[in-house]
Amino acid sequence: MGLVVPVAANSRLETTMTRWSNAVALPFFALVACGVTWASLSLSGAGGKVIYGTVAVRLVGKGLGIGAGVALAAALGVRRDPSLTAPILFGATMLCAIGFTVPLLFAGALFGASSATYGSYTVGLVGASIIGAIVGLAVLRRAVR
Repeated sequence: MGLVVPVAANSRLETTMTRWSNAVALPFFALVACGVTWASLSLSGAGGKVIYGTVAVRLVGKGLGIGAGVALAAALGVRRDPSLTAPILFGATMLCAIGFTVPLLFAGALFGASSATYGSYTVGLVGASIIGAIVGLAVLRRAVR
């Protein structure tokens, strides 16, 4: 395709396709690759508690952990750049909730990749990633204005 498309059009095509790939194909691949057997999931009972608990712990834990790291650095005398305001720091911590590769490695070893608990945990991680992305982007867009 790159050989038959003019250079200027190729650049536009690459930009357009990269956006679509990042917005649609990559998240879809992540959902498929995480290995959840959707038929075994339940939002009620133990499965629901695992899902909601995972979302809460992931979002709150990232905020507290990164915030504590920044506070510890300040206590040790590291000066924070004035442009790093509390809203920007909060938005960045929410973006840090995105991702689930390493937690899934541990969950697979702990629960077994075919268990319902693993599936619930995976859905919770995906949910936390989506919420973290939306909240982080919204907060950062507002903070930068």
